[in-house]
Amino acid sequence: MRHRLRRVIHLLVATYNVGSRSDAHVLDDLRRLADLGVRVFLLQEVADRHHMLARFAEAAGFQLHQGDSNDQGHVAVLVHDDYPIKSAGYWRCTDRTEVGDWGAGPRVLAAKWIAWVEIEVAGRVLWFGSTHFPPSVQRKKATPGRARRRALFARQVVAVRAWWTTRRGGKVLGTDDNATTAFPLLRALRVIGRAGRRGARVVLRTAASHGHRPIDKIRVAWRRWLKVSPAQALDGYSSDHRPVVVDLEIKETR
Repeated sequence: MRHRLRRVIHLLVATYNVGSRSDAHVLDDLRRLADLGVRVFLLQEVADRHHMLARFAEAAGFQLHQGDSNDQGHVAVLVHDDYPIKSAGYWRCTDRTEVGDWGAGPRVLAAKWIAWVEIEVAGRVLWFGSTHFPPSVQRKKATPGRARRRALFARQVVAVRAWWTTRRGGKVLGTDDNATTAFPLLRALRVIGRAGRRGARVVLRTAASHGHRPIDKIRVAWRRWLKVSPAQALDGYSSDHRPVVVDLEIKETR
């Protein structure tokens, strides 16, 4: 009896905090990454860039999922037209919160959300999300501002776990964690689900993306049919964050 060989599809994914450079610089970054073969972008710090992202999507053959507010619109997902979006939405992680003047960012942090989309690749359901964690949580000096930010960070971790466990299929989350992997509050994202089950394991990929610090990350739910390459942080782009790129290897259904 002959067994049909199953196809393996490769899908290049980038998570990228685009930073504060001009739209022209960011547009050039996205074009160059698309030319490298990136087919899914998980973006942060894009609240004021909707028109530029829409122009890029139309010209380059991508679908844009982005809210219209500074809160939801802060994160976005771009998916190539080869993979039609089946559903999309936003998952609330935190509310607008006053954290004070200490630390990076404004004294009132915008509500944190996960921008998510559902697509199908080789007969497999895949969920992609993008989110951005509060800054300045890993600084050494203990202050009331740091405590408020860490409390907010902990609430977002709980929300990320809740979003993750409600998805069925493959899951890929791109983040700017604003913290390295050693940060204790991130331990809860190493395993999501019933302890001891391989399907609950989260595969983490990161590289030195902000100076020498690996704070921009891609998390992938472990699945037999889904492999993920080591991450690369790419030099030569306009943001103070390097785009972090992985290759997903997806084996089609029988």
